[in-house]
Amino acid sequence: MRTLFVMGYDSNPADEKEEVLKRAGLDVVTITLTYKEEPDPYTVVREYAVELQPEFIIGTSLGGFVAFWIAEELGIPCLLVNPPMEAKRIGHSPYSGSLKCPLRLVALGQKDRVVNPLFGQRFFEKKQRRQCLQKTITCSWMEHTLNKEDFEEVLFWGLYNLRRFEHSKK
Repeated sequence: MRTLFVMGYDSNPADEKEEVLKRAGLDVVTITLTYKEEPDPYTVVREYAVELQPEFIIGTSLGGFVAFWIAEELGIPCLLVNPPMEAKRIGHSPYSGSLKCPLRLVALGQKDRVVNPLFGQRFFEKKQRRQCLQKTITCSWMEHTLNKEDFEEVLFWGLYNLRRFEHSKK
């Protein structure tokens, strides 16, 4: 499955996470942006997604914010991990058209000291709609920065739900 993985702000190199994604059977392309230097990360990732035409998009931290809006604009199922969705910290939404994402999976870390998981819960409660299956979990053990094991656990939760969703469409 063609998957676009959008790394977060000041993320470490993606090698370890890419290994987990590939081991899970995903044909993954990773985007690591230098958000400090990129004036419009949404447009950069969107153009790449239009060209790649991924079947699934995964974003961690600020990459989750970007992945959310790409998934909504292009109608791609997504897995978002600790995305900072509160408008005060990020600014306005980069996409204002109709929301098209068919499956939104969100994992929030209860021990996250960078992004308050309560803001994420509230944001995604407001974004629920009939045309999108949304599942949100709050992981009591998870911090903002994910180690390999936590990333793998969240990924496999997401892939399990993605496969169930795909199977239900048949």
